[in-house]
Amino acid sequence: MRSLLPTMRRPGLYEMRYTSHQGHRIGEIPSDYHDNKKKIILETEELQKHLDSERQQSDDRSISDNISKTTEKFEDLERKLEEPRKQWHQEVDKIFDNYQVSVRSLKNKAVKSITEHKYASCSKSQRMLETIKENKAILRSKTVSKVVNYESKLQEYKSNGKAEDIDLNIPSLKVNTNRGK
Repeated sequence: MRSLLPTMRRPGLYEMRYTSHQGHRIGEIPSDYHDNKKKIILETEELQKHLDSERQQSDDRSISDNISKTTEKFEDLERKLEEPRKQWHQEVDKIFDNYQVSVRSLKNKAVKSITEHKYASCSKSQRMLETIKENKAILRSKTVSKVVNYESKLQEYKSNGKAEDIDLNIPSLKVNTNRGK
């Protein structure tokens, strides 16, 4: 190469002219070169401005403030969730307490009915034993008037209900929920 000569064609842009050496042909730098170089310079400047603006907007202090505000808002939401949760639990407890009172009442009524039936059955058994004794006594006595005036108590004893006839009205606890959802 004989020499490199920078020449000014446009302000700020250099065009190089080369002298020939070893049989290579020398020519001018293509005009696209200068246009592309301008684009690169402008794009670089624009990216630098954008980066500087991003840095200003997202400095550590503002990010820390944003994190603090976000954390505070979520903690406030978590605290606010506790109140409805307590209320809902109280309402559910109230529903189950009322249901439990109803169940106890039904249980007491059922036990009372069964107990009353038991005492009635014991009483009936005692009366039946007395009737059997009386009937045997009538049969042993040879008094005609007692046999003629005899009134049967068989239907009375048969008509009393059985323990199975008592309506216990035991409620069921059906739950219409999907567990785990």
